[in-house]
Amino acid sequence: MDYEWRTNILMIKSIFLLLFCLVLGLQIPAQSRSSVQTRSDIIVNPNLPTVFLSVVQVKSEDRSEVFLTLVNNTVWAIKFSGAKQGESTKLLELSNGVKVIALENGSVSYPQYQFEPTGNVSNVRKPSWGDLSNPNFLPSGSCTLFSVPSQYLSGGMLYLEYKYEWEIIGSAGQESYSPSHRVYLQKPEPLRESPCVRR
Repeated sequence: MDYEWRTNILMIKSIFLLLFCLVLGLQIPAQSRSSVQTRSDIIVNPNLPTVFLSVVQVKSEDRSEVFLTLVNNTVWAIKFSGAKQGESTKLLELSNGVKVIALENGSVSYPQYQFEPTGNVSNVRKPSWGDLSNPNFLPSGSCTLFSVPSQYLSGGMLYLEYKYEWEIIGSAGQESYSPSHRVYLQKPEPLRESPCVRR
């Protein structure tokens, strides 16, 4: 009797498991595919990367500083930490309805960039930013200019960390525990045409 009872319970469990898998299997294909986005749905200019850094020009006669540009080629605003707020700003409403102060296209900013050692270089000269920072928002399809001492560019790869606007919850200073994105300066030589046009 005990054996029959266990067999019946096992069969009932198996039937419920089979029904659960069947229902779950029918729901997955029924989900809408319209939410899936392709690269062309999330970028502004299809000929450029999503977010990138490039050299614009050598700023000074003695080549002690280099002007770089950070370009946001996505349909979302991005946020990065700055030593202070950029010079030219405007009010921007994010996709979640939060209003923030954002950089105007082509404005000068002061991002807290970092360096990753390359090769056998262990002591890369790098800036010391301290513990405080200002949030800088770069709107979709825009760019910002900033300068870097050229001595920092030898021996290390410059990068900047940023977050997308959809990773921000509540007020502008509250982020979800999302990964931090990095953009690296890939080519140290200037581009022929700068994608960052000052207006």
